[in-house]
Amino acid sequence: IKRGKVRVTRLTPDGKDVTVALLGAGDIFGEETLFDDQPRTTHATCLEECLLCTAKADDLFALLSDNPTLAMNVANILSDRLGEASATMEDLAYAKISDRIMHLFARIASEHGVATAGGTLLDIRLTHADIASLIGSTRETVSLEISLLAKAGRILYDGKHILLPPNELIESS
Repeated sequence: IKRGKVRVTRLTPDGKDVTVALLGAGDIFGEETLFDDQPRTTHATCLEECLLCTAKADDLFALLSDNPTLAMNVANILSDRLGEASATMEDLAYAKISDRIMHLFARIASEHGVATAGGTLLDIRLTHADIASLIGSTRETVSLEISLLAKAGRILYDGKHILLPPNELIESS
């Protein structure tokens, strides 16, 4: 992704789209099909105007073979994704819903946040259903927990925008 934001979703057996990643400039996606012949399991949707670059698998493998630094960068990206998946599984197993939400917001703030005088604005539009699918919960529970987090002052939420106060970024990361 050169410019813009992309949502990656997976279709559940009952036909629902579940958000599995929110990506921005510098991120890559679609790599799961490079290393096996399995059918694609995810779909990507642009959340705003995007500039995307594509590469054929053979061309990419040739480029990686000829450029060890690029190969290491791709390996680092894949390693980071594995680490994020492990952290998400740990959250799903042990963390309370409010903590899962705050961990997600901290991650989004580090990837898509905009510094403001009052904290970090999450510069990506998420529905409560999107948040629920990213943290393994339900829309109703997320709506309740976001309301409680706002009342407690852990987030500022106006129904559209989420702002993380500076002290919450430190505690959640």
